[in-house]
Amino acid sequence: AIAPPSGPPANTAPAASQVAPAAALAAGPSSSASPASTSGLKRVASQPNLAKQRSKPDSDKASATSAASAASATPAPPAPTPGPSSGVSSESSSVKQAQAQVPPRVANGGGSSVAAVVRPFSSFDAHTLNRMAPEYGSVPHGLTGLRNLGNTCYLNSTVQCLSNTPVLASYFLQGTFREHVNKSNPLGHQGDVAEQFSVVVQALWAGRYACVSPYDFKHTIGRHAEAFAGNEQQDSQEFLLFLLDGLHEDLNRARRRRPPPELEDKESLPDVERAKRAWARHCLINESIMVELFQGQFKSTLVCEQCHYKSITFDAFMYLSLPVVSDTSCRLSDCLQAFLKPERLSGSSRWFCPRCRRDQSAVKKIDIWRLPPYLLIHFKRFSCDRLSSRGRKLNTLVDYPISNLDMSAYHSSEARPKHSLVYNLYGVSNHFGSMECGHYTAFCRNSNLNRWFKFDDETVTEMRSGEIRSVSNYILFYSRLANTFQVSSSL
Repeated sequence: AIAPPSGPPANTAPAASQVAPAAALAAGPSSSASPASTSGLKRVASQPNLAKQRSKPDSDKASATSAASAASATPAPPAPTPGPSSGVSSESSSVKQAQAQVPPRVANGGGSSVAAVVRPFSSFDAHTLNRMAPEYGSVPHGLTGLRNLGNTCYLNSTVQCLSNTPVLASYFLQGTFREHVNKSNPLGHQGDVAEQFSVVVQALWAGRYACVSPYDFKHTIGRHAEAFAGNEQQDSQEFLLFLLDGLHEDLNRARRRRPPPELEDKESLPDVERAKRAWARHCLINESIMVELFQGQFKSTLVCEQCHYKSITFDAFMYLSLPVVSDTSCRLSDCLQAFLKPERLSGSSRWFCPRCRRDQSAVKKIDIWRLPPYLLIHFKRFSCDRLSSRGRKLNTLVDYPISNLDMSAYHSSEARPKHSLVYNLYGVSNHFGSMECGHYTAFCRNSNLNRWFKFDDETVTEMRSGEIRSVSNYILFYSRLANTFQVSSSL
């Protein structure tokens, strides 16, 4: 599994502090154009957290009205018979059942593409319930808050966004994940992370708790990743990366530990065939719902400036990590264009050319070859001056579509996708504040109510879609439009 991000220095923040996000993580393929990692996630090199940040005091938090006022909303209708899968290519073997009882439906309005009719169940033993210390109250499904256990707003923000991913929530609410837990996977956590994540998701969708404390989930995460143990400051993007990988490895049903050797004549094949084979090799050792829902594929091209040798590789990715191209304001399209712009590798960044057999200057180009049903976009808001070791946050307002984000202009035309490339926003992880102090929250669209809510630790309040865009948006969660995606029961 991915190596956990390094923890903060020993002399870091007092108990009231909360982490400032780390400097940008590299989400694209490395300049060496190496084959995809054997882990389900792209391994990325993270820089240490740049600064301390204080968690927003309770007295500073808005005391807005509780979302419980929506409890009288009309219950979700019975789920219709699931239709055929159309959002996943034929070479993937694990696409059939995630919503046998809870199929998706296309929402009309509200800025989201797929709203699962979530019909949760929640049955906790006395010990588990006591550990969550629930505050009882009738609330709509999915609108339960999470208490801050001391510097854990980064965790709360991430969990709320993932919990509002309809197919993923249904998968854990229905207990389907237990059929896929792989306790023998040496890269996993014996199913502990998946089991405790399920407990939290069940509590959030039970409709009977105003808020709960995710003690056992936090403790389990800390046992398997020392960086997240205790109450040190952390970054929500680094935690998201760990959690996605942890869930993947716990649920990875692939029997192979290593991919088969690549064919020697692969360079003579057309890119479409090479990409298909690379994805098939990747799925031979990575077979989980996390791959099905969140992973896409890059095409990475490197051209030696000396001999013009061209290297083409296809690598899996879990999210797009985009540069913020202005200090004041910009558009998401500007960030995507900057990410896909060819890059010259020279000096200390030179590439080892297999033909020249030495480091050479080269041109690197990344293309998006395959997009997943759920697209995660991270903004690189934090940077570090290498000379002064001082960091800064870019408080840039990035304008992006809440509905109908069309990714076709950024998708390789060679790939010829058969599914929609239009996405609707359903979640945002926010970082409010500066490098020195700040706080994490989440904005999520509830798939049952088709309305947006703000999750600020234990406080949940309704919000307007016009309030979503801000200089604090850190990670965007998009769902593909009209996605009739199902998860296989035969993983």
